[in-house]
Order: sequence, then structure tokens, then C-alpha cells
Amino acid sequence: MKTLSSVRGPILGALALCWALSASALTDEEVFRTFRFNFVNPGGRALAMGGAFVGIADDATAAAANPAGLTNLLSPEMFIEIRGAVGTTQELSNRVGDPRLLPGDVLSTSIADPENIVHPSFMSFVKPFDNWVFGLSRQEVLRTDVQTTNLFVDDGVLPNTNLIRATGRLETLLEYYNFSVAGSPHEKLALGATLTYARMDLESRTANELISGSDLEDDYATSVDDSDDDFAWSLGLLYKPHDKFHIGLVYRDGPELSFEEMIEDTRPSGNYPSADVLADFLGNRNLAAGGIGSSSATGGFNPDSFDDPLTFDNVFNVPDQYGIGFGYRPDDAGHWTIALDVVNVEYSDLEEGFVSNVNALTFPGDAPTCDSGSPMFNGSIPCDYNTPLATYEFDDAIFWRLGVEYLWVVKETTPVAIRAGVYVDPNVRLEADFGDQTVFISTSETFPSGRDITHYTLGFGLVLQEKFQIDFAADMSNEDNTFITSFIYHF
Repeated sequence: MKTLSSVRGPILGALALCWALSASALTDEEVFRTFRFNFVNPGGRALAMGGAFVGIADDATAAAANPAGLTNLLSPEMFIEIRGAVGTTQELSNRVGDPRLLPGDVLSTSIADPENIVHPSFMSFVKPFDNWVFGLSRQEVLRTDVQTTNLFVDDGVLPNTNLIRATGRLETLLEYYNFSVAGSPHEKLALGATLTYARMDLESRTANELISGSDLEDDYATSVDDSDDDFAWSLGLLYKPHDKFHIGLVYRDGPELSFEEMIEDTRPSGNYPSADVLADFLGNRNLAAGGIGSSSATGGFNPDSFDDPLTFDNVFNVPDQYGIGFGYRPDDAGHWTIALDVVNVEYSDLEEGFVSNVNALTFPGDAPTCDSGSPMFNGSIPCDYNTPLATYEFDDAIFWRLGVEYLWVVKETTPVAIRAGVYVDPNVRLEADFGDQTVFISTSETFPSGRDITHYTLGFGLVLQEKFQIDFAADMSNEDNTFITSFIYHF
């Protein structure tokens, strides 16, 4: 039987050129690259205007968009938003030359299949007082339910032979519970602040199978079933130099969350101990005394001598944001509103605590080289892996959001508005710099930068009996579609 270690290096190296689905990560594993933060300002009105709301912020969603805008509310208000996310299956296929120099190619197919989700994504209550405003709200910043499948086939063999299969499932929920206050020290200036209690639940599992002999066999798996919480805050300013023109500024601090990830040994007895090797690589990289053995199936060492726990911690920093927004009403009747937001998202915050080489594509595939002649003070044997360490990074991104609204009154009693907008998602992805080295044959092109995704938004709203407001919005792109219905009740 062919051992896992004898085929791991060349196969995984070729496959590393093929895996490149999108976005933010806890580790470099594929399953963590398929979710998106919900950084678009909440509310049907805001979404329909491309999410541009920092400079307007004149309803209860200001607690998230710009807390200073809560001063625009003159009466108590309750708000609820129902969001429906319709994700499209993303499939990427590619061929590379066989690294083993065999005839034919290695064919990769990577699929991310998100579940459609309908959920209450924002709720709030706001109450104005004489000189200040108080608000409570709950927001879902991240909610994901996605399955991933990655299959790699030796297309030069008749019949075609499966080389590696990785299947994953990811479910996440990041909730913000907000306490907001705002006041107006001057008739043209408002200030606001929000204190946030953040809680995140994360469940995931990725199972890796590798060819052994003529069929796939379980190798190792990783899983998370954990939750964490933290506090964060945001500050907002709203300046009104003219009745027709408003300027908003906002800074949002992101919480820092940590999760315990488990490494599972799923291999048949006697195969290459991938789970133990990964734990040692992430840990102290020492084997217990007597660790060197003679088993070729395990790379020349005794897997029972590994002393690192099959767990590690991931620190997950929600990116900080800061932005400026403009609101302009060009006509005296106030029929038209034009909004523009420019927001910088510090995705580089995700680099702190980032854990690499967990992905099967960057796995430390070479058996460690151990120096049995120079034992450590505790009797363990120092070991070295020849796997180069890449520098991983996330680029910060600037979001431009533009929206327009036209408002008129039907039968002198019912205000009706139509809205449209556009924004560009930079689609930030994990990038890696291996310098002039490779992990197997993986290079810096293994994790390329993302491509911009343009979103177009549409919506309308109306107010009934001066008390009840309802807004509808749709956000459409090639990657996914989002639909929102929001309700406001004015006391």
C-alpha cells in the first residue's frame, strides 16, 4: 500500500494552485474563505440607497450607521428588519500539469454552496429626551451557513482517479447588542456613541481524505464548536452646515474573539499521522524521547511520541472601520436626496492571531528532521520542518457607496419614496507571500487577491397614517442577492 506521506507532497502542491475561493479567514482553511461580514448599514432605506447612510442617519438604524444621527429623531421609534440572503453556488474548476510528471493533468473542482437564510437582522428602540437621545438595538453582523466540497482528480489515469477530497461545513452567528446615546451641543452639530456587547457562535468541520492505494481514505479533520464575547464601541459626528447639506463621520471598533479548534486523527491505523504532525508543527516542534522509529509508513518516527495537544486557538478580530458620509437635498421641496459614503475597512486586523498551514494545501507535508543527539532539557528531541512559512496578509479596503431617493406624497396623506444605489465590494481575500520559496510547489499565486464585485440596489418605501413606515430593498450582484423588509413604528 502506498503511504500517505509518499503522495502528499506532490499532489498537494499542485492542488494549492487551484484553491482560491474568497474572503476572510480564521485560518488558511478553505471553509473559512466563504463568508462575508454584513458591513452594509442596516435598514431597507439605507440598503436601497447603496448602503450610503452615514451622512443622513435619520432613523433608528443610526445606532449602527452613525450614532450621532439619533438626534434627528423627534419621537420614540421602534424598528425591525427582516433580511433574506439568497446565495449562489460558487464553483471553480482548473487544471494543472501533474507534479509527478505523469501524463495528463490534475483537475480541481471547488464548490461553495451557501444556504438561503431569512432572519431578523436588526431591531432597535429609540427614545428622545430634552437634550439627548437613548437607543437600544441588536444587529447580526455575520450569519453564515455554507457547505464546501473540493475534489481533485488525476485526469491522466484511466479510469480517472480521485486524489484528494475535502468537505466542510461552516455555521456562524455574530451578534451585536448596542447601547447608544447622542446629543446636540450646537444646533448644527451632533455627537453620538455606541457601546457594543458582541457575541459570536462558530461551528465548523473540515474533513480531508487522501488517496491511499487506489481509493480515498480519511486523513485528518479540523473542527470548531465554540463561542466567545467581547465589548466594542463606535463614535459618530453629524455636522449640518446647511439645511440641504450634511456631513457625517463615524469610527467603529471591532471586537476581538477567540475560538478553540480541534485537530482530529481520522486515518486508518498505520497511515501517516497527519493530525499529530500538524499539532507538533503548530506547537513546540519537539518529540518525546525515543521518538525516532523505523516505520516507513509514519516517516521514520513514532507517532506516539508526539506530546502537543490536538487543539489550538484562533484569535478573530472583527475589522475596525472609519468613514465619512455626505447627504445632499438639492431642491427646496426636499423631494430629492443624494447620499455618498466612503468607508475604510481595516481587514488587516484579521492578521493578528492568524494560523497558517492548517489547510491541506499548505500542510507541513515533510516528516520532521529530528536531532536525537541534542535532547532538550526535558528530554524531548528538537525537530525541524522544511516547510517554508509564508507571510499572510489581508489588504485594507475602501467602500464607495452612492444612493439617491425621490420622495412624493400620494393623495396628500401618504409619502412614497423610490430609491436606487450602487456600491463596490473589494472582495478582500487572503494573500500569501512565499518569497522565492514554495510549500511543495505552492507559490504566492496560491492565494491571489480578490476581484471587485459591483452591487446594484433598488427599493421603495411609504408611510401610513404618519405612524407606520415600511421599506423594501434589494441588493443584487453576481455573487449573491439580498432582500430586506424593514418596519418603523413612530409613537
